[in-house]
Order: sequence, then C-alpha cells, then structure tokens
Amino acid sequence: MISFGQAFPLRPQRIFIAGASMLKRVFINGLIKFASLFVKAKVLGRIEFAELDRVLSEVPIQSAPAYVGGEAGGNTDILLWTQQRLEGFAEPKI
Repeated sequence: MISFGQAFPLRPQRIFIAGASMLKRVFINGLIKFASLFVKAKVLGRIEFAELDRVLSEVPIQSAPAYVGGEAGGNTDILLWTQQRLEGFAEPKI
C-alpha cells in the first residue's frame, strides 16, 4: 500500500507559509501538532513560516504566483483549465 507522501511524484523540499498573522500562526501550529501524530518528523521539519520577500528569493520566479509578481498561476477560467487538464489524461481501456 502506498502512503500519502509516496503518492506524489515529487516531494517538496520546503513548505513556506507566508503572510500569516499571529492568530493564523497559532491555529496552523495547532494543526501541525495534530498532524505530527500521522506525519513523519522529516516532513514537518520542512514546514516553515517566512516573509514573502524571503520566499520570493528562494522560489524561482516562474513558479511564484502572478499575484505576488511571479509568472505562474493566473488561471481566470477555472472551467476551461479543468477541461484542458481532463483532456490531457489518457482514456482508460475497459
């Protein structure tokens, strides 16, 4: 059986949480404490709070969302995007 973390083709090296207020940080830390019962410490160690400037310095501009000055994202028509994604999948042979 494949675990949740092994189901993804790529494993993230870091998970940045940017722009969170103190109240949100407390709530997210609570969720992380709960998740620590099910997730390896190595994965939890990759989660970090950071300022947006630091995240933009470490993430390639092609991968950053458009609303923070990057080139990724910006899907305005979610239905068209979903249809294009579904058309890209191979049709199952039954």
